[in-house]
Amino acid sequence: MHLTTTEPLTVINLVSRKAYSLLPVRLACSAPSKHPDIWRKFMKLGGRVLPISKDDTERVRIYLRHHGTEAVTADGAIAFTLNGDFLAECVPEACGQQEDVAVDLT
Repeated sequence: MHLTTTEPLTVINLVSRKAYSLLPVRLACSAPSKHPDIWRKFMKLGGRVLPISKDDTERVRIYLRHHGTEAVTADGAIAFTLNGDFLAECVPEACGQQEDVAVDLT
């Protein structure tokens, strides 16, 4: 048996000063930001927003890139993505809502 563990990334909410230990969220599409239709569904309208420092923003950006995702979670229930200097709530399931594209092979 081979187990792989992922080191969480800790960031601080600038308003509440609460620490969040974030883990990457596996997405069906690795980069929803590259697909405008998916991105609109991916960003949760009226979702929570966590302001973080510029240093934490850069660390989150590197962490996301390292893990090949655009979403992180602290509790496994609510996911966040970077939106400027904020972590904004997102909907990882939106990546699985891509419409199938028919390909004509004739």
